[in-house]
Amino acid sequence: MRNVVLVIKHEILTTLGKPAFWLTTFVLPALVMAFSFGAQFLGTKVLEESEAEVLSGAEGESPLAIGYIDRADLIETLPPGIPEALMVSFPDEAAAQAEMEAGKLREYYVIPADYIESGE
Repeated sequence: MRNVVLVIKHEILTTLGKPAFWLTTFVLPALVMAFSFGAQFLGTKVLEESEAEVLSGAEGESPLAIGYIDRADLIETLPPGIPEALMVSFPDEAAAQAEMEAGKLREYYVIPADYIESGE
């Protein structure tokens, strides 16, 4: 039994004396956490900047609107925080396409009449 205690004591002292033990115990997890939080911080910052650019336009320009054709009559009001000029309703695709060709729309979406039933 005495030999077992001596071996355990020797292993603990030897392991604690190695710099590699301390590096993998504290420095490596700290680096992983720093990279994780750094990536989250940068991603959040980029997302906020892109949202602000979409809502305000790039460098003083007015933002291009997004059009929609709601054949299912699902959209009654726009969510708070979205300017009225950013989302424009159109009666048909021809009108939306004409506005897009004129350079007033960035894109438009068509919500089909059977959207609730089909999900497409």
